[in-house]
Amino acid sequence: MVYSFPAAQPKEESRRLNFNVTFTIANIPNANTPNNIIKLLNDLYRQSNLKEAFLNCHSLSFSPRATEASRIEVICSFKNDPTIDEVSVYNEFRDNTGKITELGQFSLNESSLYVNGYQEVKPNAESGLAGRENDLSFELNFTIINRNFTEALNDPNSPEYKSLVADIATMLTALYQNSLLKDNYRICQVTGLKLGSIKCTCMCFFDPTATNELVTADKVKTEFATGTNGTNLLGNTFLLQMDSLSVEAEEPVSPAKTEIPFWGIIIIVVGILIILFLISLCCLLTLLYLKKKKRGSYDTMQDRAGLYFTHQRF
Repeated sequence: MVYSFPAAQPKEESRRLNFNVTFTIANIPNANTPNNIIKLLNDLYRQSNLKEAFLNCHSLSFSPRATEASRIEVICSFKNDPTIDEVSVYNEFRDNTGKITELGQFSLNESSLYVNGYQEVKPNAESGLAGRENDLSFELNFTIINRNFTEALNDPNSPEYKSLVADIATMLTALYQNSLLKDNYRICQVTGLKLGSIKCTCMCFFDPTATNELVTADKVKTEFATGTNGTNLLGNTFLLQMDSLSVEAEEPVSPAKTEIPFWGIIIIVVGILIILFLISLCCLLTLLYLKKKKRGSYDTMQDRAGLYFTHQRF
């Protein structure tokens, strides 16, 4: 269901910046929900640090999910300001909704916010990836043939590397958010670029609890192929080598392990040694006591004078 709201024309002739803002509300939508959400978003950005460049939010759509929650997609428009990007739009939404928990009377899913495919993630402590506990993760490999691998792409901190990685991740997000796996999809991250035109390795994460449908490597591969016109074109930008696609299921993401510091290990070892020493000492004292007691009884029986009993009447 799509609700369109007229977009205000900017006074300047410069091109506007449109951002696709996607999030999930826990409330069941009613007839007033579209107007309420648009009003709340307009108020949010008009009171934010981006208020000078903000124009309006419009073109709201609902996507019902398997649960009572509903996915919301809105276009928010800004003046063509080079300081405004998906990160700043995301951060203002986050900071003005209690860390993505509530928008007015609507309760939000904390992990559901995306802006043009961007999502702030907390890396997994072990892998540095954005997987949550019990997420299904899949490694995707494919080759981009209309771009050349440059020396800058060897450096993950270079602007060229960051820009290309961000573009690929955004396109993968758009692909899966418009696929049959859209309700399960969480995020894709580029984990490596290699020489060979550009060989790209990505990790994509899916929530197995969002629907009753099982997410498999074959389904992830099929939706990628469908969204790229037979593994041919990604995001209308990157030409792909048709036989380069591979998808492998990884182990489900498990909770981050708590590592014991080195000094903690030393304390534990010392404690165990002290306990073993005390146990050994107790055993030794017990043996000595029993041996002494037995020896005293033997000496009494071997006394030359024998045992003397006083005269008693029986």
